[in-house]
Amino acid sequence: MFNIKLTSIPLNGLFIVLLLINFSLCFIEDGYKRYNNYSVLRFKPTTTDQLHFLYQLAQNETFLMERSVDFWTEPGSLNSSVDIMLSPEARSTLSPVFASNQLTPSVMIEDVQSRIDAENLIKGRQSLPFPFGVRGSRPNAKQFFSTYQRYDTMMSMLDEIARSNSKVATIETIGKSFEGRDLKVIKISSGSSSGKKKIWIDAGLHAREWIGPSTAMYFINKLVTSVGKDENVDSILSKYDIVVLPLANPDGYEYTHTTNRMWRKTRSLTNSRWGYICRGADPNRNWSYKWRTGGSSTNPCSDVYAGSAPFSEPEPKAMSQYILKNGPWHMYISFHSYSQLILLPWGWTTDLPKDYKEMYRVAEKAATSLKSIYDTPYTVGSATNLLYVASGGSDDWAYGEAGVPYSYTFELRDTGDHGFVLPDDLITPTAEETFVAFKTMCDEIYPNK
Repeated sequence: MFNIKLTSIPLNGLFIVLLLINFSLCFIEDGYKRYNNYSVLRFKPTTTDQLHFLYQLAQNETFLMERSVDFWTEPGSLNSSVDIMLSPEARSTLSPVFASNQLTPSVMIEDVQSRIDAENLIKGRQSLPFPFGVRGSRPNAKQFFSTYQRYDTMMSMLDEIARSNSKVATIETIGKSFEGRDLKVIKISSGSSSGKKKIWIDAGLHAREWIGPSTAMYFINKLVTSVGKDENVDSILSKYDIVVLPLANPDGYEYTHTTNRMWRKTRSLTNSRWGYICRGADPNRNWSYKWRTGGSSTNPCSDVYAGSAPFSEPEPKAMSQYILKNGPWHMYISFHSYSQLILLPWGWTTDLPKDYKEMYRVAEKAATSLKSIYDTPYTVGSATNLLYVASGGSDDWAYGEAGVPYSYTFELRDTGDHGFVLPDDLITPTAEETFVAFKTMCDEIYPNK
């Protein structure tokens, strides 16, 4: 069994280790983190021993702190894929260990940096200067969705959409990120709100999952600019007011553009007895419902660090306050990636909520309609039973604490060929098919509950 024991390190040795980690993190802070020859390997554990081994490896926080091993998908159940990004050194070290556990991986990505470089080449990694091709008073959506945009450009487009369509769209800043960026929502409402139900959509809680914010922006543009022109949109807005937060973790998102493409967390500072060592918490482990009851970490250097307390991070705190203040809500949707899943509560337990059958029925209908567009298959189920335990998530909170009867997380494209580095030319197809699924959900849940 592969294991690194920290218990044998004396206190002064541990202090040196932590200092070295601190220096290493500072180095990354000052430069651009490259992933030359980092590979992504896929494992499919077929025995409980293999699954246990991968689980123990995923819990080894030494590797997580050093960023040598990054679980892109966590071990959950037998015969389910586990994707792991490894540095060249980690791959060399662990290969015989994998072999001794009779784990033979397939290579999903041979060189992660080459994928990032290709992404950068297409985009030029510079946002389009606003107004990036304005036709009359409207942004050129085709140009905008041809690549992944930066925070400033996304917010400029959001403002322009609202300004040009003020009868149906209004902008509100619901809070600030740790680094002071606006958390902007757009409320989309056609006609009177009397008798309508409310839907909340957010995206980008995890910084490296770029397809989420792009999909949310597509939804916004589609809903706002199609009023009176698209009967599907008119049907949705005749029944619902919709609030969208397209970028829930702007600090982390910007950091993935400037410094570390694979960054996941927020960018808050975590204090320790030796000073500030690690940055950020997982904003999808920081919600108060069943906080830190499994599938999260107390280690500030972990990618799944739950934070020092529920809502210690200003981003989920602002979201929760707005949701509670402006309810009741009929449906909650959060966009993540990747794996092509529609996830239902619970994430903290394998038990199923009382409304599971109804939520599952709606999600199955949505998955069927989504597949009809580009033949993209999605799997439906509870988060814990399809993936793994992950407490403190937003969808559990929305259902369990905010009382939203339909609560979903979409894990968008793909299933691992590209992982988090989904090519730009898949932005629009992903958003188009997801919007069709959303239309189906709107039809199925109204006037239920």
